[in-house]
Amino acid sequence: MLKDDHPSTLLAMNDLAGILAVENKFDESEAINREALERRMRLFGPDDIGTLQSMNNLGNLLERRGKYAEAEQVLRQTVEARKRVLGSSHAHTLGSMVRLVRALAQQGKWDEVDVLLAELMQPANLEQLAPPAQAVVLARHGERLVQRKQFPEAERALLDARQRMGDDPRAIGRSEMLKALIRLYEETNRSDEAARFRAELSGIPSTQPEK
Repeated sequence: MLKDDHPSTLLAMNDLAGILAVENKFDESEAINREALERRMRLFGPDDIGTLQSMNNLGNLLERRGKYAEAEQVLRQTVEARKRVLGSSHAHTLGSMVRLVRALAQQGKWDEVDVLLAELMQPANLEQLAPPAQAVVLARHGERLVQRKQFPEAERALLDARQRMGDDPRAIGRSEMLKALIRLYEETNRSDEAARFRAELSGIPSTQPEK
């Protein structure tokens, strides 16, 4: 009724792509995300709010799919554009930074992760994020503290992240958070705690895409 390029059609495409991603139908979700982004870029330009949302959605999906280098490229562009259009402290800018942290961490680019975490851990910025995103930031911060053997500070950050994630076993960043806790307790000779979180880690369901 509204034709392919109508804003409401593009919004519906974004919503559908998000539902497909939740169902682990990643191929379909990525195809729709890319189509929506191409149309918005062509119709409204790179600084349009909707274009930036489509770009962010694509970067998020690529990170979930394990396409970390491509996700990094898309999310870098998203962060730069959102900083320019919305400002550095806008919640949408900070949300894109959280996903960029994940893509960088998966590639072991810790120096760049540290720069982003320093910005995201500022109280005013952390408060702008929704609890699931706050949990991701705290989990990555805790992971870095474990790597530096700053165990008391790491434990506080990681347990805080776990609380903010709630009971959802599919919460973003949950497996990385649990692995960091396990390493912390193993390195501090607290085998009972390590075993408890190892059992929790084993109960996380697979997120492999449907065939």
